Amino acid sequence: MPADIDGIPTAAELPVVIHAPYGGDSATLRQVLTDAGFAAVAAGDLSEFQALLRADAGLLVVSQEGLTEKSLSLIAEMLAQQDDWSELPIIVLLDQALHLNKAAGRLLELMPRSKLIIKQRPVHPAELTTSVDTALRARRRQYALARYIAHQEELRHELNHRVKNILASVNALFSLTRRNSADLAEFSQEFAGRLNALSNVHSVLFNVDYGSVRLTELVEAILRPFNTEDVRVVATGPDQRLLSDPAQKIALSLYELATNAAKYGALSSSEGAVGVKWSVESGTGGDSFVLDWSESGGPSVKPPSRTGYGTRFIRSAAHSLDGEANLEFTPAGLQVQVRVPARSVLDR
Repeated sequence: MPADIDGIPTAAELPVVIHAPYGGDSATLRQVLTDAGFAAVAAGDLSEFQALLRADAGLLVVSQEGLTEKSLSLIAEMLAQQDDWSELPIIVLLDQALHLNKAAGRLLELMPRSKLIIKQRPVHPAELTTSVDTALRARRRQYALARYIAHQEELRHELNHRVKNILASVNALFSLTRRNSADLAEFSQEFAGRLNALSNVHSVLFNVDYGSVRLTELVEAILRPFNTEDVRVVATGPDQRLLSDPAQKIALSLYELATNAAKYGALSSSEGAVGVKWSVESGTGGDSFVLDWSESGGPSVKPPSRTGYGTRFIRSAAHSLDGEANLEFTPAGLQVQVRVPARSVLDR
């Protein structure tokens, strides 16, 4: 059997439960299967068989003598508790004297939702081990199918969550841009730019399957349009990985800062420059992720007469991550520090 893949049990992790109460049949069957490399466990009596029965068994091997009303009732009860994807393989060993078709029909009635395999005794050890191996392979495929179904369900919920987030982001961008635009032309330009930034963020996140994203890659995607032939924006920091939701908030915050710098700040002047750096700082309350934005060389800056969309968005984004954003409009240029708990943003 192949090794464990993506949480699918190996053959050694799927026990073969044996119930053959006549003479030394249980011990013999267990020895045959153990020698072949299977994890076989034999029930000494009915109470032990009941204790061994569980839904995660690899398969059951039951002899004719073990097919009592009580044991069949226990098996039926366990089968009824299976997950929807599960059909437990059951190998039944019957005497040649029995009418197999009749016996099979009766067993199928008593053991629904099982993969019934009937063998006539005497069974050669090689035939038995081959049947057990085939049954365990089928059992592993059931686990693989269950994992696939669970993954698809997870993706469906993730897609629903992502679509809602995107629509909420677009709605927020629309509302806030409208409130801060003087006319339709300004609104169109600002809204299109912010949608493009949002698109860039999702392109980066899509390439990593909406898991985590490298911060350097995200910063590069957002700030690339603001760098001319001379590098105007310099980003430095450790190669951290961000969780996808915080990554979107941080990326859009950077876009707002870069847009503001291009319109009014350091990037509006040929001599201006921006430094972006990030780090992780230790503290008594735990590690903090710190992002600094520093402008220099641009026109003299003074605090705005009203709080604009960008400022509100940055503060709101930091607050949603259990942190805070501090913006200082110094004459030399805008200085911003965003500080949030590392656990809120970093994929560790």
